Amino acid sequence: MTTKDPKYRITIIVCTVLLFSVMAIYESRKKESIADQLNAEKVKVEQILSGKVHLEKELEKTKQQLETLELKHEKLKQAADH
Repeated sequence: MTTKDPKYRITIIVCTVLLFSVMAIYESRKKESIADQLNAEKVKVEQILSGKVHLEKELEKTKQQLETLELKHEKLKQAADH
């Protein structure tokens, strides 16, 4: 076969098209995989932020309870001194 042979040229063209098609499919799936990973990371971040907000609220409640108990303690201490 020589490069002037039509069958050879058709074979080269078909192989080239197939190669580029496979490469395009691979890149497309790779991008989908990256997008899936990105979405999974976004979900994780949302969960972590939600947990953080919940902990901040619990901390604020605990601080308020501590202040209330400290005030009660001071009142009881004053009452015991008198």
